[in-house]
Amino acid sequence: MGFIELIRDIPTNVKVLDVGAWGLTGENTTTELVAHFEDVLTINIKKLDGVKVVADFYKTYFDEKLDLIVLDLNIDNNVSQDWTRKGLDRVHDLLAPDGFLIIYILTKEGYTEEEPTKSMINDNLKNFWKSCPVTVDAIGNKLREFKDIFNLVAIQPCDRRDNIAWVKLQRV
Repeated sequence: MGFIELIRDIPTNVKVLDVGAWGLTGENTTTELVAHFEDVLTINIKKLDGVKVVADFYKTYFDEKLDLIVLDLNIDNNVSQDWTRKGLDRVHDLLAPDGFLIIYILTKEGYTEEEPTKSMINDNLKNFWKSCPVTVDAIGNKLREFKDIFNLVAIQPCDRRDNIAWVKLQRV
């Protein structure tokens, strides 16, 4: 079931931000989000059909708190910004109390053979997650560093790719 399982229990009328919207034609997350929720604010750094805000997420101001943020940016952002203290603090600050973050993890090698992405992924597995493949224990251990801002709610393997898992966190 993957990603869909993580949004199923969230009310349809909440404020949702889809970061990286319509990338890969929305097949990862956007299509499920717009089908489930009444209103989804979509943001991407490039203009694509359906994107409401064209901007860099990490440099954009939002004037209201959000109930759900889905971070589905490219691998470079995922590794270098999303899973950092600064990146998670940013998301935490944008979320309403008890709001949710859904974000992906690259769980093992083999996503690509292209450099420098292959090396970036392998370094992330070895140095950040300290596990390859990334296990549930490794995720739990790493998330202890962020327990002051997020609780782990669920982990779901991606139903389309065997080297990605979706993680649902809730703001503390």
